[in-house]
Amino acid sequence: MTSSLHSKCKRCGKDFTSTTCPYCTVTGLDLEALLAEEGLTLNPKIDQEEDIPVALIDTVTGKPLPVVSPVCKVGRDITSDIVIAGDRSLSRYHFQIRVWGDEFFIEDCGSRNGTFLNGSPISTPRKLANGDVVSAGMSRYTFSLKASGNYGGRDSALDSIMNQSEPPASPKTEPPGSPIGKTHPLPPPPGGPAPVPVPVPQPAKNEFSQSLERMRDSVLPVGGPAVLASVTEPISKKNYPDWSKLYAPPEFGKLMEERERLVALIEKGRRDLQELDARIAGAGSLSSDLLCDEGDALATRVKEVITALGWTVEWAAANHLEMSLRLGNKIEAVLRIVGCVKEPPTSDMEAVVNQQAVVWCQFTYEPKGIIVLQQNSKAPPEQRAPLSRDFSESAAKKKLCVVTTPQLLTIFRLLSAGNGDRDYIKQLLVSTNGLLPGFTPMREPGQ
Repeated sequence: MTSSLHSKCKRCGKDFTSTTCPYCTVTGLDLEALLAEEGLTLNPKIDQEEDIPVALIDTVTGKPLPVVSPVCKVGRDITSDIVIAGDRSLSRYHFQIRVWGDEFFIEDCGSRNGTFLNGSPISTPRKLANGDVVSAGMSRYTFSLKASGNYGGRDSALDSIMNQSEPPASPKTEPPGSPIGKTHPLPPPPGGPAPVPVPVPQPAKNEFSQSLERMRDSVLPVGGPAVLASVTEPISKKNYPDWSKLYAPPEFGKLMEERERLVALIEKGRRDLQELDARIAGAGSLSSDLLCDEGDALATRVKEVITALGWTVEWAAANHLEMSLRLGNKIEAVLRIVGCVKEPPTSDMEAVVNQQAVVWCQFTYEPKGIIVLQQNSKAPPEQRAPLSRDFSESAAKKKLCVVTTPQLLTIFRLLSAGNGDRDYIKQLLVSTNGLLPGFTPMREPGQ
């Protein structure tokens, strides 16, 4: 294989080794044929928007990030399938999108700050739908599944991804009565080039439709930060010499100062919007996690409430649903999260008692035992059956405090609104034997 292109100009007859003749600047060089001799081909032109059936759309820049592998990892590491290098709040491998049959699933990869789907944190794989919003760190993306792909049809989503490099099927003639606005490609004649598709004429637009289009094109489109980003770019002007600006009218300097002030306000608004979105996502999922989850998400939310009361939480090494509550150097309480439909078995109470005994043997003092009860997580709080008298008395005899997750949610809401005395609530948890009194959950008015 040769290391350079070599040809003879068909006009001047001179030899040359570049892509065009340097002597007469006109050549009949067949670049594709020469590349074919070297075993190379020209890359086909790819339409970045139309040829991306599955993508994550950056909500700030509007840039599509194609999902082109059956297991597509997203993160800061350069070995990720989608590399997000500008967001330091992302983990090296933050989350991944997995193809399964005709469906797409998103799962967190053990990231430091978590992954949110439509405002709710995910701890297990969740199914993705077109238009879902994925939040990771300070970044937000919209999952885009174009209808032009094979997804949801007879071919699986995995087949569509693996077959993206295949040429499209030959165009067919549209049957009569096809929708207005489509083109009607005709089959090519034998041995001849394919004819240009003939567009179907659209009905004439009336004056009202034309005025609506003019109005739409004249206003700033709705797009949030993506539109604001274009506003901050300086206005393009001709390349006049710098000295000409010395003769600008007096208001020029004031106008430039006002522009800089507005740009600073827009940048601050963008940062505030991102922070607000993160807070909305956290607040919207807190009640769902506390009332409906039974795993890691519930344990994380319980820790938030306990931390808000002033305790320092230490997870148990053997069980992620057990924790010690410290105040300074002293373990004041041991806590266990229990999930059940009606009432927890006696073995859960015995496990808390054993935890208390371990602390006693180590420090010669007995901490308080607290059971956080996630009871019938598939029903709203008002439909959950009350605990039996036998269970309450049994917990009281063992000097255990039982607090339900709806009660924890009410406690957190009181503390967040500044209406709760955390020292009083903490003392109540330590001194109660049996079911914690009060703190009945209530819905917001109008819901």
